[in-house]
Amino acid sequence: LFESEPLFRNEMLAADRLYSSISGHSLIDTLYASTNKISDPFTSTTVTHPAIFSVQCAMTKLLRANGIVPDYVLGASVGEFAAAVTSGIIGFEAALQAVYKQAQILEKTCLAGSMIAILGSPELYKHPCICQNSELASVNFRSHFVISGSRSNMKYIEAFLKSEEIPHQVLAVSQGFHSTCIDPAAEEFIGFTSSLSIHPPQLPYYSASGLH
Repeated sequence: LFESEPLFRNEMLAADRLYSSISGHSLIDTLYASTNKISDPFTSTTVTHPAIFSVQCAMTKLLRANGIVPDYVLGASVGEFAAAVTSGIIGFEAALQAVYKQAQILEKTCLAGSMIAILGSPELYKHPCICQNSELASVNFRSHFVISGSRSNMKYIEAFLKSEEIPHQVLAVSQGFHSTCIDPAAEEFIGFTSSLSIHPPQLPYYSASGLH
């Protein structure tokens, strides 16, 4: 998309200019470096979260330019920021600054953690090895769920999953997101968000955090 779609590329370049002004680094250089290998680590939250957010917003602009306009927006995790921008609740610049600030606070205040996606019934979570050493981060499907926790506990669970031949994947993250592992970041980030300018939505906005 970056190579073939001018609108997507221009949106990413605009995001990169803003990101560079607040971080001193370039998202574009990181994402599209010719030396990148699949095996290279991509886990720094101050890079990954702004990158995910920027790609989501650029993709949304491209879809809308092609006549695909949402009736409402729903975001999960970092996607909630992109959904808020799409609905008009917050401007892109303010949202990217918030995403970056949140990532900074997470890296500063939270211990290293891990997440594992498991291909199996969420009922598996009830196994003592899993439920006593992790938290349920999400149920994405009847045969796919994600757990989160400390790195030491997750290594223990990973060994169990391997021994039981349960398909799984350790996610490329640096913290145990969507768990109490990131609670230390809450107070400072909530304080930061109090300064954000919030507007009435132009499109109906739903928060995945509030859906059950």
